[in-house]
Amino acid sequence: MANLVLGVLLKLLQHMNTDAGEHRSSLIQVVSIVPALAEGELFPNQGLGMVTPLGRGVETTWRRLIGGDCGIRGLTPNDLKMNSFDDEKKSYTFDQLSSKVAAFVPHGTNPGEFDEGLWLNSKEIAKFIGYALCAADEGLRDADWLRTKEEEKERTGVTIGGGIGSISVIVEAAQMICEDV
Repeated sequence: MANLVLGVLLKLLQHMNTDAGEHRSSLIQVVSIVPALAEGELFPNQGLGMVTPLGRGVETTWRRLIGGDCGIRGLTPNDLKMNSFDDEKKSYTFDQLSSKVAAFVPHGTNPGEFDEGLWLNSKEIAKFIGYALCAADEGLRDADWLRTKEEEKERTGVTIGGGIGSISVIVEAAQMICEDV
């Protein structure tokens, strides 16, 4: 697994700035796993997991970051996923957006892509929760901290950084309100 130096996350966030202004992804999930120190240990075996617009996994994200790739692209009206609305409402809504750029996590079953079938096995799980679960699993594996004893599981610290959550849930709620009016 790739070792990341201090400041890589900052570089990742800075990389998401463009000349058109600052844009932050609401889809970034970074998880750091810090197992508790055993008696006599000086440093815990830490692990890192990432789900970002540059890809799933530390290695994929890092490779694309240093390769100069960008996870930001222009939006299209189809990105709004307003399938239950007519074309006029879709177009009006799209035109009202003050920013038409976004960062999407790559989905699929290929290496470096977020596999929805694996992490979103229920419609009740919002994508951002699936991203956090996936990143946490990668962090545990990176730390080689796959414990079975309850005591060891309880002695594990996890730090999670994320955005505002699931925009799609907010859009779906807005659609329900519009349909009821």
